[in-house]
Amino acid sequence: MEDFFNSVCAHTDFDAEKQTYYPGLRARIGEDYCRLVINTLGKHLFKVFSVPVHHRLILDGAYYSLVATPPEQLLPAQCRPHCDTTLPNYLAIMQYLSPGEHGGTGFFKHKQTGFERVTAERKEQYSQSVMAFDQEHGNPPQSYITASNDQFELVGSVDYRPNRMIIYPGNLLHSGLINPATDIDKNPRTGRLTANIFVNFLPR
Repeated sequence: MEDFFNSVCAHTDFDAEKQTYYPGLRARIGEDYCRLVINTLGKHLFKVFSVPVHHRLILDGAYYSLVATPPEQLLPAQCRPHCDTTLPNYLAIMQYLSPGEHGGTGFFKHKQTGFERVTAERKEQYSQSVMAFDQEHGNPPQSYITASNDQFELVGSVDYRPNRMIIYPGNLLHSGLINPATDIDKNPRTGRLTANIFVNFLPR
């Protein structure tokens, strides 16, 4: 694990994320890592997440991610939990890579709707509820969300431990539990470095 971490830090070029709301830097993960993870976990994912057997696994993206955006530069959407997709069989696979102390990952429930997942059927209701709340109360505080507030309840979390891997449905409301004192760092050797793989399951 240490050799892998050192190799990532020494040979990976990070750029600012421009396609999503991820608050930091990203770099594409090579095929060898993706193949190892998928070959190791593939059959277990079908079972654990009750994916229909007539589906096939599709790699939808793989990135090293490094938090780098100070709270005062966050957009409103980055100050609340998010979901990666509304698709039913889409999974996020994240491995914590850094040896230091960093914030973990939190999972939330939207209080006004009771939703923990945002499915295609729930998307409009959820979006309208968030918009109505913001219109009444203003934008969320310009900070990373790390605990329950008037709009979201923190229902579970996974602590950051080096080499720990977590896997969760992409339509779950979630957020990195970012500690500005330890996690906002553009240096992969000392920052909150993760490997993120996104997979989808589609009918054959």
